Amino acid sequence: MGITFELLNGRWLHVNQRLCDILGYSLEELRARDFQDVTYPEDVAADDLARQQFLAGEIQSYSREKRYVRRDGLVVWVDVIVTLQRSPAGEPKFFITVVQDITERKKLEQQFLQSQKMEAVGQLAGGIAHASIICLPQSPDTANSVWRVCPLTTAYDATSKRSKKPETEQLP
Repeated sequence: MGITFELLNGRWLHVNQRLCDILGYSLEELRARDFQDVTYPEDVAADDLARQQFLAGEIQSYSREKRYVRRDGLVVWVDVIVTLQRSPAGEPKFFITVVQDITERKKLEQQFLQSQKMEAVGQLAGGIAHASIICLPQSPDTANSVWRVCPLTTAYDATSKRSKKPETEQLP
């Protein structure tokens, strides 16, 4: 687990080696930055809002998934748990953040969702192909037999090249 102590302005007071490994920076490089420097741009606003809520005394801690941008430019997903350390008088002192790399889990979730989508598309395509084979007459000679299979569908009249509704089911 990555662990940080952050000053109220967002600068890192202390980071452990695991956070350095997650982000691809050395200890010195991270100490020269603040959490916003490595936070994915779309995730900064949520962090800022939470910090305001902490300082206003509205929340005591929070946990959420967010993204960091590593030194090499790759995006890493993390689960963060943040608390605010206060003085005995109740004054905010610094934030303590625990960071867990969840990138592999997020990749697996994405792969699972993608496979579900592909399965749904396959089922839909299979159903459409099946309906087309059964319900669309191939020639005027087969139209009557198709109506016995699909009497409520619109058929293609091969003679006039138009779709038509069946008036009644024709029996042999």
